[in-house]
Amino acid sequence: MKYLIWDRGKPAEFWFQHARAVREFIAKEQLAGYPEREFGPFRPQALEAAEEAPTPLLWRDWCGGLMHPHLHAKDMIYPLEMDQWKRFREARVEEIRGKLDNASSVSFPSLLDISAAVARFG
Repeated sequence: MKYLIWDRGKPAEFWFQHARAVREFIAKEQLAGYPEREFGPFRPQALEAAEEAPTPLLWRDWCGGLMHPHLHAKDMIYPLEMDQWKRFREARVEEIRGKLDNASSVSFPSLLDISAAVARFG
């Protein structure tokens, strides 16, 4: 059995579910990545990466949460321009919509989760 230790701030389940789409998007967009181990608001490499990023990077109190659209793949972080984020996001939403449309049933707990997630959009 394999065990995974996941750093705070990374929604591991999302990255696992969409790993192929993330890799394909990174290749298609020819995104520049930065090593995660060097990425933190107080590390010199992170400051340099933030200066080189396509758009300014926003940080909250560092606990692994970069508050700017980005992707994770193979221990790298890939900052996204807003138009890149929109394309990536829309494709994932379309996948989710397709899965919901094709679901033969949705359990009560799943419906609660879906409802809570959608309610965040207003």
